[in-house]
Amino acid sequence: MQQATAQQLAERAEQVRRVIMTMRWDIEHNQFNESKRSYYKKLEEEYAIVSRELEQARGLDDGTNQNIADQESDARAP
Repeated sequence: MQQATAQQLAERAEQVRRVIMTMRWDIEHNQFNESKRSYYKKLEEEYAIVSRELEQARGLDDGTNQNIADQESDARAP
């Protein structure tokens, strides 16, 4: 189950990364449509979240990041 989730997260991360890279190229070459600025920021946020979740999923698969995941969940607790 986790392997399928990790695969799905990896695919989504790659999709989002490609769109972000295209938009960054547009920004660097003054081709960026400013009306897409909020969309760009949302993609960057999504990429950060998906990347973090993917890292956790991959770490939990092999047990190497179990302590890190536990610490993060403890830090979120009120």
